[in-house]
Amino acid sequence: VLTQDLTADASGKATWTGKIPATVEPGEHTLTFQGSVNRGVVFEIGAAEEIVGCELSDGSLDWGFKESFRAYVSGSIANGDWTTAGNASYETPQFRWVKGEGARAEDTGAGRLEFTGEVNFSGHSGALDTSIANPIVTFEDEHTAVISLDYAGSTMDAAMAGKDDRSEQADIPFADLDLAAGNRTTDGQTVTIADIPATLTAAGNAAFPNYEAGAALDPVTLTFTVATECDTAAAPTPPEEQILPTPTTSSKATDSSLLPWLGGALIGAVLAALATALIMRRRNPGAPA
Repeated sequence: VLTQDLTADASGKATWTGKIPATVEPGEHTLTFQGSVNRGVVFEIGAAEEIVGCELSDGSLDWGFKESFRAYVSGSIANGDWTTAGNASYETPQFRWVKGEGARAEDTGAGRLEFTGEVNFSGHSGALDTSIANPIVTFEDEHTAVISLDYAGSTMDAAMAGKDDRSEQADIPFADLDLAAGNRTTDGQTVTIADIPATLTAAGNAAFPNYEAGAALDPVTLTFTVATECDTAAAPTPPEEQILPTPTTSSKATDSSLLPWLGGALIGAVLAALATALIMRRRNPGAPA
């Protein structure tokens, strides 16, 4: 789910402008508008360009998730608690995932840092059973990133009403991160970006509708070690305008009324696809970039 707040104009035309999540795999996909009627378009995301990146290791992700949700779970209404498993743990007031690994390009800052481990929230005598697991931080550049995670659970309203609306989804782009607003420090090859503002995405809201899309989540702190052959300094700020190579895509619309917004959807899909793949390779000193 990319958004839930679209409306049509007087002629019945609805337009969406946005970005297909970078976690979408290459291949054939269908983008649909769902309302009083459903309309869709099938399109192809090609294989991503290879990016040579610096190896990241010893990663840690410190995140309280959402303080008000923790307070609700542990309070007198839900009478619940949370448990952790694998490489996840809790120390008031934050959850911590450790042993993160990945890679990141020196020139653009694009990359991924992957973690394993699960946090489970429970309450309402078992009616509330929500889990977040295996977060992946996808760096879009030096300034922005997204936390994707596996989510399973039901809404607070359903739990309080004794109803079961539990859903399970993998690799949801859950939180947008404003890396530029975080406090970045380096210690040798170790990089720490503290107090990164995080907001709930539209896809996160669809899975976890307790809070609206754009709602502030708890701030995030990321720490990771960069391979010794690589520079820990921040990548240079990209120019305001960039000329991108012409992508190769194929598409087939299922309804001719889609043509006004098809072009924008395909461009968004291709741009996301270019950022999905990252080759983790340590470079030898003096090797060409």
